[in-house]
Amino acid sequence: MSFFELRNKWHLGFCNWNFTPTYRGFDSFYGYYNGAEDYYTHVVANGLDLRDNKDVVKTKSGQYGTYFFTDRVVDIVEKHPADTPLFMYLPYQNVHQPLQVPKRFEDMYASVQDENRRKLLGMVSALDEAVDNVTMAMKKAGLWDDTLVIFTTDNGGWISASGNNYPLRGGKVTLWEGGTRGVAFAHGKMLQKTGYTNNEMIHAVDWFPTILAAAGGTADEAIDGVSQLDTIMSGQSSPRTEFVYNIDDEFPTKQGAIRVGDYKLIEGYAGKPDGWILPPNLAGSQPDSGDPVIGTWLFNLKGETHSLSAGQLGPRHRDVALQPESQLDSGDPVIGTWLFNLKDDPTEHHNLADSMPDKLQLTLVPLYPGVAYICVFSDDPTEHHNLADSMPDKLREMQAKLHLTLVHLYPWDDPTEHHNLADSMSDKLHLTLVPLYSGVTYFRVFFSDDSTEHHNLADSMPDKLKEMQAKLHLTLVQLYPRGNLYPLSMSFPDDPTEHHNLADSMPDKLKEMRAKLEQYRKSLVPAIFPAPDPKSNPDNWGGAWSPGWC
Repeated sequence: MSFFELRNKWHLGFCNWNFTPTYRGFDSFYGYYNGAEDYYTHVVANGLDLRDNKDVVKTKSGQYGTYFFTDRVVDIVEKHPADTPLFMYLPYQNVHQPLQVPKRFEDMYASVQDENRRKLLGMVSALDEAVDNVTMAMKKAGLWDDTLVIFTTDNGGWISASGNNYPLRGGKVTLWEGGTRGVAFAHGKMLQKTGYTNNEMIHAVDWFPTILAAAGGTADEAIDGVSQLDTIMSGQSSPRTEFVYNIDDEFPTKQGAIRVGDYKLIEGYAGKPDGWILPPNLAGSQPDSGDPVIGTWLFNLKGETHSLSAGQLGPRHRDVALQPESQLDSGDPVIGTWLFNLKDDPTEHHNLADSMPDKLQLTLVPLYPGVAYICVFSDDPTEHHNLADSMPDKLREMQAKLHLTLVHLYPWDDPTEHHNLADSMSDKLHLTLVPLYSGVTYFRVFFSDDSTEHHNLADSMPDKLKEMQAKLHLTLVQLYPRGNLYPLSMSFPDDPTEHHNLADSMPDKLKEMRAKLEQYRKSLVPAIFPAPDPKSNPDNWGGAWSPGWC
C-alpha cells in the first residue's frame, strides 16, 4: 500500500468536490484551495480557506501557516511505517505574496533597507527552517535514505512582491525567461551523479512521468510530459527537444510561444513589464526594454544563467502597483516581428531587428559616416573599467586602426552595459558625438585578458583580422582566442538573456518556428476563463470557500 499526501496549496479548481485533492488521488489533504491567502488569518477575498481533508478548519487564526503545515508533515512522517511507500506533495505557501513573516526571520536581514524585500528574504528563511524540520523528521523516522527529494519552483518571481529574476528578462505571468525559466534541485542516495549543475531541457509537465518512473510506473505515452529520470539520476541528455510555453487565444493576452532546440519564438502578447530589473537598493536597472507589447520574437536560449531569486509582473496582474523604477507601457499595442538568439543572452536585452537591417548581407551600417560604437575595457573579466580616459594614446591608436570616431563608454558600476556615458563625457574622450538614427548597427571592441571571450585580437593579429574581414565583408569584427568570430552586425553570441531579436535576420528559422507553433495550435484546448460566479461567494457557504456551486 502507498500513501499520497498533499499539504498546503491546491489551486487546481474546487467548484465541485470532484475537483478537490481527496477526489483526485490524494489520501489526505491539509491546506487551502485558492492560489494565495493571508498567512495568519487564512482568509482570502473575505472567505476562510483552510481544510483538513473536507472539513473547514476554524482554529488556526493568528497562527503562521508555515508553522502548522510543517507540524502536520512532521506528524505524518513520524507515524509512517518505514517499509511503506510514501508520496508527499508539499507546495509551501512561502514565498508567495502577501509578504508576511514572523519578526525573528525579518530581523535576520536588518541591513536590508527595503521593507518588502526584507520580509521576502525572511520568508525564504522561514521556508528553509520548515524544510530543515521536515528533513530531520524523515532522518529520525528512517525514511531519508530511501527518499528522492525534488525541490522546484513553478514560475519566476514577482517584482511587485519584491521578487527578482535579474539578469533574466521579465517575470511571473510573462513569456520571458524571467517568468518561465525556473530552478530546481534533486537529492537522494539513489542518484548516480551529484554535485553539478544540470542545464538539460526539462519542462514542468515532465515531473509527473519522472516521479512515476522513479516509483516503478510508466506514464501514458499520450501525455505531454516525458520521464527525465535518467537525466536526473545520471546526467544523461534530456529526451526533450522542444516544448510549448503557452498558447492563449483570449484577447487581450492572445499569444503563442514555443522553444525548439536553442531557439525560442514568441508571437503576440509576451507580458509586461519586460525589462531587466535589479533587486531593491541596487541602481542601474532597466525597467522596460522599450519593445512593443505585442509582437513576434525568436531567441536562441542555449546557455547558462543564474537569476538572483524572483521577478516581475504579468498580463493578468497589471493592476498591481510596481516599484517606482518600473514602468508599464501605456501606449497602444504594436504588432511586430522579433527573433532572438538566447544562448548567451538569457535576459532578452538585444533586439537584432533594428541593428541588422541588411539581414545576411554582412556590410557595416554606420551611425554616421565613419562612425560606429566601440567599447574599450581593461583586463577586468566583468568589463567594469573603461581605459578610454586613462589611455588616450591607446584609444587614438585603436580608433585609427578601426576607423572609429565614437566611443561607447560605460561606468564601472554598470556591468550589464545599459548606460552609455559617451554623450555626458564627450570632452574627456575627445570625441565628436552625433545623433543616432534608425537602422544602425552597433560594434564593440574589447581588449582584455580573460577566458570568457572578452579577448579581442583585432589589434594584435592584423593579418588574421584582414583574412576574416575579407571573408565576412566587415570593417570591424570581434575575434576571440578560442577561434570564435562574432561579427556583431550578423550574429551575436547565443543569447539566454533574450537581448537579440533574430526575426529579421533569420527568416528561414522564423518560418520554421512559426510552422511548429501552428502544429501545436491545432491541438489547443480552448481556454476556460469564466467570469466570477456569485454562487461561489463564501457568504453562501458559512463564510468559507467551498465546493458545490458547479
